Amino acid sequence: MAYFARYLLGVLLGVGIVAILVIASCVYNPKQDVTNPASQHLARSVLNECKIGERRLKQVLHGYQSMPDFHGGHFGAYAMEISDVDVSTLTPEHGWVRGDRVNGEIENAVWNVLRWTKNVKWFPSEREVKSADIFVYSLPWDSLAFPLVLVRLSDKMVFYAYSQT
Repeated sequence: MAYFARYLLGVLLGVGIVAILVIASCVYNPKQDVTNPASQHLARSVLNECKIGERRLKQVLHGYQSMPDFHGGHFGAYAMEISDVDVSTLTPEHGWVRGDRVNGEIENAVWNVLRWTKNVKWFPSEREVKSADIFVYSLPWDSLAFPLVLVRLSDKMVFYAYSQT
């Protein structure tokens, strides 16, 4: 009888966990509220970190964050409109690489981010990223996050994406 009770408890626990995960995935909304203070702070921080400057931020247009996995890992992306782009600062000396000249470690960062953004309709495609209209800035990596910033000159858009493991 004790064996049957343990077996039944295990089955019920497993069914309960699956039910919670299914409900959570149905309720979870990956679209982020870009008007909230946390999104605005993140946008200003990103622009300052890559030396564009927060004063150029016009608005945060899009935000996306995947549902965290069991270990808290997730992917996030944001699209920001800025007032102007000073092309003279988008140089290798300042950490920027033109999209059609990306190679090495930055190319790996681009590949890592683009594999996560396939379902994010507003994020630039690989073809776009590897064009002369986009400049790429790879923020310093730590062991858990892989951040990347893209500037699209044609419409003064900044895209920020990261995958956290």
